[in-house]
Amino acid sequence: MQPTAPAELESRRSGYFANLIQRWVTRRLPPQSRIRLGHKNVFILPTRWGLMFLMTVVLVLIAGINYQNSMILATSFLFFAVFVVHIHMSFNNFAGLTVAFHDAEPAHVGEEALITLTVCSTRAAGTDSGSGRGEPATGDRHVAIQLGWPQSTASIRHQLIHTGLPPTDHPSEPGSESELQSVTLPLQCLKRGIQRAPRLLATSVYPLGLVRVWSWLDLDIDVLVYPRPIAGEVNAADAVSEGDSQPDRKLRQQQPVDFDGLRNYELGESRSRIAWKKYAQQGVLYTKLFSSESADPVWIDQAAYAGRDIELQMSNLCAEVLVRDKGQQPYGLKLGKWRLAPGLGPQHKRDALEALARYPELTPNA
Repeated sequence: MQPTAPAELESRRSGYFANLIQRWVTRRLPPQSRIRLGHKNVFILPTRWGLMFLMTVVLVLIAGINYQNSMILATSFLFFAVFVVHIHMSFNNFAGLTVAFHDAEPAHVGEEALITLTVCSTRAAGTDSGSGRGEPATGDRHVAIQLGWPQSTASIRHQLIHTGLPPTDHPSEPGSESELQSVTLPLQCLKRGIQRAPRLLATSVYPLGLVRVWSWLDLDIDVLVYPRPIAGEVNAADAVSEGDSQPDRKLRQQQPVDFDGLRNYELGESRSRIAWKKYAQQGVLYTKLFSSESADPVWIDQAAYAGRDIELQMSNLCAEVLVRDKGQQPYGLKLGKWRLAPGLGPQHKRDALEALARYPELTPNA
């Protein structure tokens, strides 16, 4: 039996402590759709500059004691008082700020979903949130607070300067929309289905950068992620009109057709429909339209993409849904024993994409 390498032991140890900290944070800061910052969920630690400042205070204090100089001692006490006041000001800048989840726009895999949050001040007007005795507040506005995902590769933090947030005791009452500030954060979508947003990091070093105040906010955000649209090669016979039988389709194919114009080519359409002569003249792809083509609904069937990986099937179906929707052709969707009745429009498109995102967790209805 080979001894465990030191690097592996260190990795296990760090993973254990990370899980321990994560469990503690989860117990102390449970998921909530609306979180008000206060004593229970705000953390404060000195920054690098704050540690250097404290070391300076200690050196000045030692010098004052060594030389028995009251002016040097008074200077060290003054510096320490500045540091203590800085802690209170930093906390008061955070206290009373309420962050709430508002909406999450669905997106395709590889895209960025837009998470909309609302922030407001729930601090009593003209009252210091720290004293609670009706004293004048040291500042009724929240300044230089950053919100963002801590592990995001792009746009790590979204800078918020809350200089225009008036205090209010009831931010959710009707007529108080002017007291709310909307914040939109992008979240990278990595996998089809329901993606859980990570904890939101709220942080600030206001006013002098000596201490950092932060909080981990779990706003209980779930994002619906659609499949990545990938066009697949499917025969024209795979798209079956509603109510058609095989003889009916053969009879229709034997009927004469009349050319009825061109439209821009959509990814996933049959190459036999491309107007190649027009492409040779203008270098732009167009799709030929024929007058005999009715607006009968077609079924987008998962069986037409059988034999492929599930994720690839969903991507192919997603591409076909987008093509049918843009071409204004009514369509239905078949996913195993689940069906979406033929239709058209923005809501029908959302229903189809949502079914593709949630598959196979769909209740059979066929």
